[in-house]
Amino acid sequence: MNKKLLFIFLFLFAATEILPQTNGNIFLSLKKINEGKGDVPRTINISSNWKFHEGDNAEWRLPSYNDSAWQNKNTEIYLDSLSSKQNTGICWFRLNIKTDSSLFGKDLALLIKQHGASEIYLDGKLINEIGRVGRNVQGEEVKNPAEVPFAVNFDSATTHLLAIRYSYMHVRNLYEKFGQIASTAGLQISAGILNLAVENYNKMVRINTTLNISLFGIVCALAILHLLLFFFYKSRVDNLYYSIFSFSLSINFLLGILNIYISNQTALIIIRAFLWIIIVLIFLFFIAFIYSVYYKKLPAFFKGFIVYGIFIFLMPVNLNFINHTLLNDLTLGFAILALLEGFRVIIKSLIKKIEGSWIIGIGAIAFILAILFDFIIQLFNLSSSIPEDVITLVLYSGLVSLPVFMSIYLARDFANTNKNLTQKLKEVQELSEKTIQQEKREAELKLESEREKAKLRETELQAKALEAENERKAKELEEARKIQLSMLPKNLPLLPQLDIAVYMQTATEVGGDYYDFHLNSDGTLTAVLGDATGHGVKAGVMVTAVKSMFVSNFTHNEIPLMFSHFSNSIRQLNLEYMYMCLAVLKINGYQMRFASAGIPPLLLYKKIEDKLEYITLKGMPLGTKKGFPYKEIEMKLSPGDTVLLMSDGYPELFNENDEMFGYENILEFVKRNISGSPEDIIERLKESIDKWRNGTPVRDDVTFVVIKMK
Repeated sequence: MNKKLLFIFLFLFAATEILPQTNGNIFLSLKKINEGKGDVPRTINISSNWKFHEGDNAEWRLPSYNDSAWQNKNTEIYLDSLSSKQNTGICWFRLNIKTDSSLFGKDLALLIKQHGASEIYLDGKLINEIGRVGRNVQGEEVKNPAEVPFAVNFDSATTHLLAIRYSYMHVRNLYEKFGQIASTAGLQISAGILNLAVENYNKMVRINTTLNISLFGIVCALAILHLLLFFFYKSRVDNLYYSIFSFSLSINFLLGILNIYISNQTALIIIRAFLWIIIVLIFLFFIAFIYSVYYKKLPAFFKGFIVYGIFIFLMPVNLNFINHTLLNDLTLGFAILALLEGFRVIIKSLIKKIEGSWIIGIGAIAFILAILFDFIIQLFNLSSSIPEDVITLVLYSGLVSLPVFMSIYLARDFANTNKNLTQKLKEVQELSEKTIQQEKREAELKLESEREKAKLRETELQAKALEAENERKAKELEEARKIQLSMLPKNLPLLPQLDIAVYMQTATEVGGDYYDFHLNSDGTLTAVLGDATGHGVKAGVMVTAVKSMFVSNFTHNEIPLMFSHFSNSIRQLNLEYMYMCLAVLKINGYQMRFASAGIPPLLLYKKIEDKLEYITLKGMPLGTKKGFPYKEIEMKLSPGDTVLLMSDGYPELFNENDEMFGYENILEFVKRNISGSPEDIIERLKESIDKWRNGTPVRDDVTFVVIKMK
């Protein structure tokens, strides 16, 4: 019953099978492990019928030791099944494994999920440690690997001893504090083919994490949306019930994520206790929502659900006295009653042909069928015969169907309400049409008398209108500026081998300069600096287009191909006389590749040589000439080297005498200020801009990207 409850609300499942075992012996072969359907990776549960002994003795790891007097026990021990004399907090498990020649020299996988710390021995030799086994709580280091596979190799012998030294001091202390809810103290052990086990483990962690996070986000968003609808229109209490139901369900998905990654035993106990409350809330407000949709008020029978739910709430208050099995049964019973009652109400409404009942009916039926599907798989052990992708798709689709269809029903009901209001409004408009015609004549007469007055105010109104128009345009430009700035990276990439600083000053509200970064999974940093033709709104449009192209094509390894693709795309936009100058850097480690399409030369300072040089690559701006042969250069960087990219607004900066700053001044200035950090260099560059223009307005956008190697 406990396993079924976890499968409903934590949505965890595994493809495992128990091998025939007797008296601490097991037969293992490659053929047995490979049994399955298609390419489904198999793991075989070997947790049953081990030899078990409390205490600690180094000789117990040896194959020669006689363990015939030991108990036969499952490694998944529960503290409430052990006597206080046995419960020393440290024990040994031994299992004799018989193999055939198919396993000789093969890499198999052992998967262990534990609540304490263990040392694993094969034929008396230590092959793995998970945590640190201790003789007391201070000496024990608990580690829960969540069934991460590790390799084991059998030699040509046909009989092997697998011995596990295991301590559970921390779990024993938690048991004394929390009682039966913390009674799980042992290990779950499975075996399988190494490469398939690793692949299956990574796949299941990825799938479960992705699905739980996605469903948490979707269902939580629905909960917030309908909670807001309730706040704005409190008469629709069904939105409130749906919101609490969906929020509780999203918390359940969140607990599923935490259950995968949290290994702290105390935290897992708290999650386990909290889960019962969440389950009750899910089904309590599920039935409340169903009642609110089909009844004018909640029926008296709903009070029984409330009393039942409060009773389950109160059980975990004192964890020392909790009856774990009873609480599981009560919670499962509550869920089944709520589902059956909801199903009864929906069927009744379908028979009465209540409008929209079929929508919730589809979601509820899919939800119930998904749970029944999971029950059948667990009851008849079908997980090894059905691909896990199919199980996952059916289960999660069914679980999320109920909140989705409930939301669809509420949205449809909201739309119908608006449609009815629109129809009523139309009727009111038709009825008042005659009155409007009468008032129209009176208004025309009054308008005639007002025209003379209006002429006197016309000049004033025109001035105000012009002012309002200017204000509107200013607001639109400000909004455009905010949109453009939002396309720039909010955070600069953090890499251990380099520091980055950037600066941008636009000549108008909307600039034409652009910079961006992307960090690939292989550690390659892609940095771009662009300068659209001119500035203002048209230049902002070009920046928006190039930003979209960069997001879609930053994975291009060859920069010239990226340029060609960008140039062709810009030409197809038909932006008359609008082009884009662009420079791209790709840095991986200390190797840098660079290409330019009309951007000023790159400044490179080589620290070892104490040399500052221009790196010039001629290239037409993107969007001009079709098929232009852009070039790319590659160079080796060293610690202390500094790269400076800039737009042409800096060398073309004018002072009050209408003189340009020029590249010679740039070279001299950078030589004197290149030794600092990228942030310091940016500050010096900004000071040079202010000093040179001496109050003269900036005519073009100025942008810098400074990268310094550590």
